[in-house]
Amino acid sequence: MNGGLNYLFLALFVAIDLVLGVIITFVIVRVFTSMFIRGEGLDFLQEKNTAASVLLVAVIVSTALLCANTIMTVHQNLHLSAQIPAGARTPYILQTIGLGFLQLILSVLIALLIAFLSTKLFDVLTRGVDEYREIREKNNPAVGLLLAGIVVALTIYIRFPFSALVSSLIPLPQYNIPM
Repeated sequence: MNGGLNYLFLALFVAIDLVLGVIITFVIVRVFTSMFIRGEGLDFLQEKNTAASVLLVAVIVSTALLCANTIMTVHQNLHLSAQIPAGARTPYILQTIGLGFLQLILSVLIALLIAFLSTKLFDVLTRGVDEYREIREKNNPAVGLLLAGIVVALTIYIRFPFSALVSSLIPLPQYNIPM
């Protein structure tokens, strides 16, 4: 690929990734408010609930960490498509985009599941504290920070095996490039 065309594709990837990031973040915020806060909309922001906001930030960052590998793999496969013979290139690109989109959806769903399970597990382990009540009703930033740290730490721990799991569930297309 020539330099100008390469820059055009990179700019296109940046724009698409930005749009995907905004959409994923919107979905995460909506699911978060119903799953963790059990409230309508973003009322917790207007109420200046720092604890809920910190936990939401952790869930957004966690999801971004898990989706980043999927997005990078799709980009790499799309760059490889330039080396594929012209007749096989279009089906390869369409399959890569379609499977990459499925992987991204699966990444978001599993990221939400991890956030939910990690906070529930911590809730079970700390029997004397009702974390959700502390966050929702008491706006306890200490609890919000602790749960946020747990969500991000567990995401970092599972990031690479998670990426392998998602890739094996919905593998991106492979193509043997003749040498």
